[in-house]
Amino acid sequence: MSKKFILIESNNFEDFPIGGTLSFSKHLISIFKEDIKLVGLETGNEPCGIWRKKIINGIEYDYFGIARYKSKKNFVPIRLKTVICLFFYRKKIFNDSIKNYFTQSPHFLFVLSKIKGKNSLCFRFAGTGNSISLSKYKFARIFGNVYERFLFKSIKNGVDCVLASADKKAIKKIIDRSKGKLNNIEITQFPTRFNPLVFFPANKMESRDNLGLPKNKKIISIIGRLADIKGWKLALESFELLNRNMEHLLIFVGEGEARIKINEYSKIINQQDFVLITGKLSPQQVSLYINSSDVILVTSFVEGWPTVIVESMACGKNVVSTDIGGAGDLIENNVNGFVINERAAHLINESIKKSFELPDPNKDAVKKSIKYSINNLKKDLSEIWFSKIK
Repeated sequence: MSKKFILIESNNFEDFPIGGTLSFSKHLISIFKEDIKLVGLETGNEPCGIWRKKIINGIEYDYFGIARYKSKKNFVPIRLKTVICLFFYRKKIFNDSIKNYFTQSPHFLFVLSKIKGKNSLCFRFAGTGNSISLSKYKFARIFGNVYERFLFKSIKNGVDCVLASADKKAIKKIIDRSKGKLNNIEITQFPTRFNPLVFFPANKMESRDNLGLPKNKKIISIIGRLADIKGWKLALESFELLNRNMEHLLIFVGEGEARIKINEYSKIINQQDFVLITGKLSPQQVSLYINSSDVILVTSFVEGWPTVIVESMACGKNVVSTDIGGAGDLIENNVNGFVINERAAHLINESIKKSFELPDPNKDAVKKSIKYSINNLKKDLSEIWFSKIK
């Protein structure tokens, strides 16, 4: 039986910011609909600080905007801004008959874990890294260890259900980093999901026709935010080795702060004519690019449980990935792609070539992806979290 809850995130539940946290948030609201209220960002002109009605994909939700994101240039980090706003508006937000809360935003736990009268709080690690140590704001990184110490204390003292989008090794690393605070806390593996109505196998050449992409080239695509942590330089180094005969195309499907760097480095290695950056796209457009590709490439330094791999498998695509969290569980070498244990361009190049020889679409990949469909999301969350709610 489902329970009503308030979903509290640092996104607008529509299109900002791009990433796995937003994708999972969208899955939750599409599945739970009338059983969910939303607290998030305002990216338009709507007022902050009040409950209002917001229509997302044709469905009306009760929505509370805690902070406004106006432009790409923010002098105050969005995490700091939103947690201050959440604290400021806490009486308006939590003066509600619904006392169950869910978040993937770890900085919100500093407020949520201390809310009096709450029934149940569920937190999901969307990634396994220290988000402050990995911040794009250099000055913030020095506070990474302090931040995580207080985070683990908040989880221990105020969170009722802990989920993690990570493999077992990554979950163990989280527990080890807590230095004893999470030793007696059960952390349940809860992978990312995909929407089978959006991500499914489609004809490669028809997909290329829809996007105006060449049919005579092998296409390698990288899906997601353009950021240093995604390993764009390694991807370009690998592509330079691969594209000696100029018969390939590398597509960065997404947008982000590393766009200028990618363009500049593409020129340095003389691959600018064979590298394409799409900018921000809808999930439907992303699916078209995946289906247009011959291989999906993942070169990230750190991931929890990569949504892009799950979505690519659902489209029947083979994936070449660095050895990040979840990759070893999702990819079987020489069956639906390859996992590279060393961050070496020549090894990635060789694996991409081998992947060209694997079935496309790959039925094994599609079959393996089924358990990560959002069709199972309500049942899985009910069994893990809702069963504990009194």
